[in-house]
This record gives sequence, structure tokens and C-alpha cells, in this order.
Amino acid sequence: THTLLATKPTKQMLQRSPAQSLLRRLFSNFLKGGILRGFFIVSHTNTNLASSRDANVGTNTLLSTQPDFLKHVRQGQTLFSHVIRSDVPLPRQQAIFPGTQHLTQFVGTPIRDEKNKTIALLLLRLDPNKTLYPLLFQARLGQTGRTYILDQNGFLLSPNHHKHNAQPQSSFHPDSPKVFKIRTYVRGLPFKPTEHGERESGIKSNVCGYSNGNGKRIVGAWKWLPLFRAWLLVEQDWKESFALFNQIQKNSYVFAALLAFLLSGLLFAFGFGRKKFREGQIRLAAVVENAQDPIILLDAQGTIKSVNPSTEKMFGYNQQELLDKNIEFLLPYEQHTFPGQLEQDSRSGTSRELKARRKTGKTLLVASTVGQAKLDTGMHFSLILRDITQSKELEHSLKEAKEAAETANRLKSAFLATMSHEIRTPLNGIIATVDMLNHTPLESAQHKLVSTARHSSLALMSIIDDVLDFSKIEAGQMDLCEEDVVVETLVENCVGSLESYAKEKDVELFMFIDPKLSNVRGDKVRLGQILYNLVGNAIKFSANLKDRKGKVMVSAFETDRTGENTTLVLEVRDNGIGMDASIQEKLFKPFLQADSTTTRRFGGSGLGLAITRRLTDLMNGTIALESQPGFGSTFRVSLPVALLVKEQSARKTEFQGVQLFFLKGGNEVDRILEQYIRHAGIELTSANTEQVSERFSDFASTNEDLLVVFDSQGNEQHTKQTIERFRSLAKKKKVRFLIIGRGSENSPCQYGENDVTLAINSMPRSHLLDAIAILAGMTSFSPEDKQARSATLATFTTAELKASGKIALVADDNKVNQDVIRRQLQMLGWAVDVAEDGQEALERWRNNTYKIIFTDCHMPVVDGYELAETIRAEEEEGHHIPIIAITADAIKGTAEKCLASGMDGYLTKPMQLQTLRKTLENWGSVYKQSEDTLPTNQATTDPPIDLEVLPALLDPDEPEVIIQIYNKFLSMSAKLLDQCKNVKLPDEQQKLRDLAHKLKSSAKTIGAHPLADCCQQIEDDVDGKSLSSKARQLYSLLTTTREWLIHHLTENE
Repeated sequence: THTLLATKPTKQMLQRSPAQSLLRRLFSNFLKGGILRGFFIVSHTNTNLASSRDANVGTNTLLSTQPDFLKHVRQGQTLFSHVIRSDVPLPRQQAIFPGTQHLTQFVGTPIRDEKNKTIALLLLRLDPNKTLYPLLFQARLGQTGRTYILDQNGFLLSPNHHKHNAQPQSSFHPDSPKVFKIRTYVRGLPFKPTEHGERESGIKSNVCGYSNGNGKRIVGAWKWLPLFRAWLLVEQDWKESFALFNQIQKNSYVFAALLAFLLSGLLFAFGFGRKKFREGQIRLAAVVENAQDPIILLDAQGTIKSVNPSTEKMFGYNQQELLDKNIEFLLPYEQHTFPGQLEQDSRSGTSRELKARRKTGKTLLVASTVGQAKLDTGMHFSLILRDITQSKELEHSLKEAKEAAETANRLKSAFLATMSHEIRTPLNGIIATVDMLNHTPLESAQHKLVSTARHSSLALMSIIDDVLDFSKIEAGQMDLCEEDVVVETLVENCVGSLESYAKEKDVELFMFIDPKLSNVRGDKVRLGQILYNLVGNAIKFSANLKDRKGKVMVSAFETDRTGENTTLVLEVRDNGIGMDASIQEKLFKPFLQADSTTTRRFGGSGLGLAITRRLTDLMNGTIALESQPGFGSTFRVSLPVALLVKEQSARKTEFQGVQLFFLKGGNEVDRILEQYIRHAGIELTSANTEQVSERFSDFASTNEDLLVVFDSQGNEQHTKQTIERFRSLAKKKKVRFLIIGRGSENSPCQYGENDVTLAINSMPRSHLLDAIAILAGMTSFSPEDKQARSATLATFTTAELKASGKIALVADDNKVNQDVIRRQLQMLGWAVDVAEDGQEALERWRNNTYKIIFTDCHMPVVDGYELAETIRAEEEEGHHIPIIAITADAIKGTAEKCLASGMDGYLTKPMQLQTLRKTLENWGSVYKQSEDTLPTNQATTDPPIDLEVLPALLDPDEPEVIIQIYNKFLSMSAKLLDQCKNVKLPDEQQKLRDLAHKLKSSAKTIGAHPLADCCQQIEDDVDGKSLSSKARQLYSLLTTTREWLIHHLTENE
């Protein structure tokens, strides 16, 4: 030991020590086949200096967790440790009880030097499965005897190997005392181990008997074991313990004295138990007496045996007035039956709501809970009541408030619908009349007045739409539509629609769309609404600036692209009036603007930005604002969106070999032009004003075609000077220029003989590339670009219009609307018959031939919905007339209701001429405009079939083959048309999808794109919510396509 103590206490040094080997040889004989499993020499620092295993040498002793044991051993005692989980696996150990595998125990004694001073500890490892536990098992008394070891705090240290013991678990884990160790006094022992311990000597016992926790009576004896520093407890069932005594008592009076002693003990225990019982009764009575809820004790017949003070307080009776009364006295019998109901409620734990009667006769609502108890006088029930009168009244009030709120919400919706209809109806007459008037010859002053009236009407309509949209969002009725979105087209259309507004406000409107921007999935309409609100606001607050010209830059790009998702960013930056932090805080609140003067100065409802914020939130996006008074504002909307697999095709190959020289102007236009041009694959040489001489000379020396792009900044003198400077630098070489100007004409225009001009305001990227293609000689100006556009519409006589065969039926009960739409249709080359209501319209349809029907939804006698349903029921097979709803209702559900009734389209009042023209192009059947009957500025109608598709697939020099395929389509589609009409929905949804699938391929082949798109929509409609309307649309489109194709083939025979 001295050698080991002098050795450096590291694992390697201790293992190499000669004393280590010597000790192992000394203990080897003891460890073979005996009860010992190992030895340890432990230093005063609890380090294992020596051990039978290398793994333990140099480590802290496992018994560090039992400091009390180590302390007493160092003080000179030889003791047994408590059982503990082994620090090393014991594979050869055989556990005799569940959970005793890998357990170990130690016996410890001090190692002293020649001065009798403890210098170390000797610990011998024992296997409790071979020593302690077999002894405990073998030491049991009789059949029910049990032996335990408890620590001085009363926790179990030995395994529980008797299934009838009170311990809930059958396995033993000494390192989990909270789970597997129980206090002895919970088991009923008449002593508390913490109060005794080392002071106790001798054997103590309890032969009177006590409960073991399972209701069985047992007796026990216990003794403190100093060697183990633990209690030894021996128990046995009382019956087995006294069986021999009882037998001897019967056979001999010798044991009479002992029996008397036992009886005295039993009497003492009984008296003690009675005392405990009385104490329990007192505690229970205190709980009952102080309970806030009434507690009533009933017998099996429902008779009241006791009540608490809360019962007296609730019902107004004293205890004597209630005792021996039936519970019907308080709870009328019509609500329950006794005793069966009480017993059933006590078993199920059901709480019932009952009416109770107070002494004053007042009725109150109570909730009852029943408990069951078997007393010495028979079965009893405890009835606990709780007054729920106020809570029920509150619940009723909340229900009434909820119903009132729902009623108010319905009334609000009805009011909004009425407001929309009543305002839009006269507004339709104003806007449509002004729109038509604007297309007639007018003087300059008259044009100005008409323009003012039109803008005022559109502003009013915008405010109405804002109020309706905000109401939908507030009511949670705003649904988002997931569809394919070409972001570039969306932004170009939105900005283009606001160009005239910007021009009117004298604001320069610029647009930059990142050429690398992907197409996405989203709600096209709501995205456009967000952008429209932001750009409109930017223009509004950048107008009429005193010290500078108003400018608005609209940008679209993407960030954080990951896999199939990206973040679409829409940014609107202006140089307007800006705002401070206090204004920014309330900017997105509904019906609020910067201050009271803002509405008077700039107009509007104060809802635009509130709607933008709500729509952004609906799309799980964010909107950020940066602004400073006098320096403008920047709004940035970031929306998480899904990417489309199909991307836009680039025009890079078109411009291979094209080289341009770009003169930078030092403004925001540079970034737009440079990125657009480089993305197209054009080789670009750029320079600022100081660099132009040197760089253009190098450019001219290596190129024959000198193509130059520069920003004129809207200055004609600057333009001429720049052109002269470049021609001077080019010397004798010819230079062609693309001049970027300002204005509303953002399509390429000819400038001089060989040059091109293009306005940057709201300029689409495709227009810039078209202009470069013209400049490079790759294409030329189209005839439409060279001719002037007429500003007026032609007028036609009724006879001329009817002779053309284009006759429309209009059903509307409003005289103004009748006159407006009649004039609009006549200006677009259509004859019109007008009906006062749906009944008259139905009679006219039965007796005449019309190409299209326009109907109001709300009319006397027969409304528009019933008119459409009747026509669909009566029209002959293969003759489908388009029916278009014209209504002032703009609330959710109106469009769906129109389509469900059999209509083909839906227009909202007020209706502009351009919208009506587009509708006629889409639904006018064989309607085809000609130069002798239509205005010169009318857009060319897109026919239902693109006649260039099929010849591109085949040989265009063989028209017979093309006609043959058209005829095959007519033959095949005739059968499908019949099947389409006879499809019964919703039962035959899959049949409709199969039909659409068959038709889609043929429609694409011949170029019937609208028909093919409709078929695709039917195939994609998995939930079938809109199949009814799409089925009618399919039938209408197929009929229209067939009629148009037959007409085309007949004319070209």
C-alpha cells in the first residue's frame, strides 16, 4: 500500500507498479469460485490505487456516491455498502430477481500503518445475487414471510420478490429511488426510521398487525444492523403468524394468558384505529362544512340525511328544515328518477344541469355531480351542486350577441350589394356615355371636359371597388386564385394602364423588370391590384412638385430562390412629397390618410394601402416602407411564390453578332437599357460623355455597321447635338441611331430616314428589342406603325347593321342603360333589339335570330337568371347562343351564380367600350369585322381557330390535306358535342374529363386554342367545384368553333 501511495496516481503508472501485480497474486485465490468478485485499494482522495481489473485502476471509486459509508470506514469501522449498479459489465452474474443484473456490493475496512493511522481503504466486491439476496429469500417465515433491507431514511434497498407486496413495480433499480423505493411508514409500520437509527438496539416488533397497503393484515419485526447501516425488516401475514397460536389455544388453556395479551393488543389497536377514524371524520367534516358548493348526503331512497352550510345559503332553508326531506323538495322530480338515476350518474361521472327551487320560490339552474358511498347504514349518495344561473345567462347573452353580429354582417353584405348596384347603375350610364362621346369629333375644350368627366367617374368607381374589396377582406371572404403568372406581362399591363394617368399628372413613369425574372404561380388579379395601388399612389403624390419633375420607378425582381420556390419583389420608388415616421405609423390603417388635407388635395378613399397590406398578408408576404419628407418614398412588397417549370423564351439567338454603342446619360435609364440589351445577347460598348470620343473611335474602327443608342432625355436640341457629334466621330461611316426619348409612344417609331425613336416611359422590354431589330435591319416598321390612327368611331344605320347579320338582344329594365348599351353596340357594328324584362326578351328570342344576348340580372317578371335557364332548356341541339350578364352587383358569388344559371360571361357596370368590344370578340360566334363596316382603329378580332397552326405542322403547299383534317375534326367533334350536351353532373364528372381529354389534343392540332384551354381547365378541376359552368363553356366554345370553321371552309371553297 505504501508503494502504491508513493506512485504517481495515473492509470499507466499504477498499472505498472510491482505492488499491483503482487496484490493481484495475493487475492487471486480468493477470487476463484468464491463469493468475492474483486478487490480495491482506495486512497484518501477516493482514487482506486489497485484493483483486480485494469479498467478500474486510477479512477474514482464507485462508492463515491456513498460518502457516508466511506466516512465510517475511514473512522475504523468495517461495514457493508448499500447495493449499487456496477461500473463494469458483469456478464457471468446470474440475477435471481428481475432487475438485479449488474448489481454489486462492497465490504470495506481501513488499512492502517504502523502508527495505527488509516492510510487507505480495502474494498472487496461482492455479488448480492450470491450473498445478500439469497439470504433474504431463505430467511422468510412460512409461506407469506418476507424479508427487506431499508436504509435509515426508510427507503427499500432490497428487491421486492413477492407479487402481493404493496410495491407497484416488480423490477428493482437501486439507482432510481424515486420510482422503486417506498417509505416504510406509508406501508403502515408503527415507527419512522428517521427518528431512530443508531440509537436503537435489539429487535423491535409489531405483533398487533398493520395493513400492508393491499388491505391485508400483517405483523413484523425490525432491527438496526450497524454492519450494514440499515434496517432489517421481517414481515408475515397475520393469519399465518397466529395460526399455530390459535391451534394451541383450542387444545390447551396454557396459552390463555397469551391470548388475553393478544386480545388486549387488538383492543388497543382498535382504539387507536377508532381515534384515527374520528380524526378522519373531523377532517372530512371540515372540508364539507367549508366547501363553497352545496353538498347533500342522500340515502338510497333520495332522503336528505345531511347538508352543509352552502346548501342552506343557496336554498334559504336551515338544516333542520331539510333533514329527512326527499330531494324532490329541492329538485323537482320531473327532471330525474331515484334511485336509479343517482346510481347511474355516480358510476358514469355524468354532470347534469337541473332546475332547483329556492325557499322564496325562485328557480335557479344548477349543475349536479353524484358520488356513491357504502356506509354502515347502507348505500348513500353525495350530491354536489353548483349554481350556474349567471353563467347560463352570460352564455345566452353571448349567443344573442353572436347572432346579432352575424345579422349585422349579413345586413352589411346586403347593404354593400345594394350600394354597389344602385351606384353602378347610374354610373354605367355616365361612363359609357362619356366613353362614346370621347370617340366622336370634339373640339379641344370639349375633349378636356369629357376627359374630366371620365376621370371623375372612374375615380368614383375605384373608391366603390376599394370599399367592396376591403369589406370582403374584413369578412374573410377574399379568396386567392392560384394560377400561372407571367410577371413581366403583369407588370407591363399594370404600368401601361397607368401611363395616361402619369402623363396627366406630368409624372415620368419608368419600369424595370429583371430579364432573369421567372414566371410564378399566384393570384394574377390580386398581384395586379397590389401593384396598381402602389403605383397609383406614387404617381398621385409625385405630381405638381415645385422644385422638380415627378418620377416613379417600378421594379420587379426575385430573391432567395431555393428549389421550386422564390421570393417575388415588387418595388415602387418615387421622388414625391415623402412622409415622416408619425405618418408612416398610420399609413396602412383603413380610411386614414396622412392628414385631413390629404383627402381634399389628392382624393381617394384611404383604403388603397390598407387593402395592399391585407392582400400581402393573405399571400404570406411582407410590405416595407422607406420614406423621408421631401425626398420621396419606396414601397417594397416581398411575396413567397412557387416557380413555374416552363420559363419565358429568351431572344438571345435573334441578336447574335449585333454590336451596339451605348452613350450613358447618368440617370436611372442607364440601368434599364444596359441590362435589357446585355440580356438579349447583344455585344454592348458603353461610355459616358467624357469617354465617348476615345471609345467610339475604337468601336468605329472594328465595325462597319455603327449602331448607337443614347438617351435624349426629352431634349430635342440635345438629340441633334449628340447625332452630329457621333457622325463627326464616325467620319465617313454611316451611323444609325436608336434615340430613347420621353412620352407615351413607347413603340418603335421612325425618326428621319434610318433612325428609330422609342419612349422610355412605361416601355416594355420587347419594344426595346423590336426597336433594336429595326435599327439593325433585321426587320422593318409594320404598316400600322407608319399610318395615323383615327380618334373617332364610325357610325352606322340600323338597316346596315341588321344587313350584316350581327344582331344582339339586350334585356334591361333601366332606360338609361338600354340607351347606353344600344349606342355602344351600334358603334361597334351591331344591331340591337331591346327588351324591358326577361319575359319580353324570351319572346323576342323565340321569334328572332340573335348572335348574342346581354341581360341584366335583376328585372321584373322574369329576371336574368331565369331567362338564361329557360333559354338553355329550350334551345335546340347544336345551337348555343352566348348569354352575357351585365349587372351592377360586384360582390362575391354573383359571377358564380350567373355561370350556374347557364350564362357564358359576366360584365360589371359601369361597362366601358373597350370591355364590350373584347366581349364581342370572345363570344360573337361567327362575328368577323371587315374594313367596310367597322372603324379603322378597331382591333383585329382573334378567331376561335389560329389558321397558321395546322399548315405549320403539315405541308402548306397541300391545302387539300389541311381541309381534309379540318373536316375530320368536324366529324369527330359532332359526336363529342352530343356527348357534351348529355353529360349529367355531378354524377358524370369523370366522363366529362375523359371527353375533354379526347377533344384537347384535336383542338391543339387545328389551332383552336380557347377550346384546348377550356379542356385543360376541366381536366385540372379535381374537386369538381366549377365543372358545371365549365361544361357549359365547353359546349359553347365547341359550338362556336365548329360554326366558325364551317363558315370558313364554305367561304374558301
